[in-house]
Amino acid sequence: MFCKKCGKDIKDSQFCPFCGAEAYKTNNNVNNMNVMSRQDVINSQVKKKKSRVGLFICLVIIGALCFGISQIIQNPEKYQNQSENLSIVFDALKYEVKNGKNITEQELISQLGEPDSIEEWNFEVAGGKYYPIRTLYYGTSEYSFNNDNLQRITLYDKFSYESKDDFLPMFNLKKYANTNINDTNYYYRAYNCGVHDIWLEYSDGLITMTKITYGEIFGS
Repeated sequence: MFCKKCGKDIKDSQFCPFCGAEAYKTNNNVNNMNVMSRQDVINSQVKKKKSRVGLFICLVIIGALCFGISQIIQNPEKYQNQSENLSIVFDALKYEVKNGKNITEQELISQLGEPDSIEEWNFEVAGGKYYPIRTLYYGTSEYSFNNDNLQRITLYDKFSYESKDDFLPMFNLKKYANTNINDTNYYYRAYNCGVHDIWLEYSDGLITMTKITYGEIFGS
């Protein structure tokens, strides 16, 4: 006979001399002995080992999944899908705000040359407040300034796309943990994506208008 608890040979005794487990339930009747065959003990130990291994594997898988999800949430820009051979159609970060300031009119003119025309107008925000705006026109592109700082670029060039996942990468932008996207299936607007926001008008695989905002004035 073998002890049910430790599996060692035991004699006709009420308690196992090795682990102290009770060998008999109530009396010395063999039918009531708390004993197992050697094969039963082996099978029981194998089942326990398999159960522990299975539990360990499940915990490892759950831990890996949780870690992977947390990484995607914290750094979504590393896990974004985009079409193969995707090229940047316009580098929005070329004019990003640095040290609290943006590119000036003269800096833009030094890059693009003299504009086709310049328009001065007022932009009204909630509460009846106005901001003076100077817009420099270059072909189908508009560069709007306030207080000699670039606030928004408007592009009327048409860009084809394969997937909405390509929208931000096409303009050298990314989706971050704090990026907020509003999509109406006609207008797509992403905030905190490398610039204040980008606003796209799109339909049937074609972007028909792009507004890239760098400051708070047009960001509402």
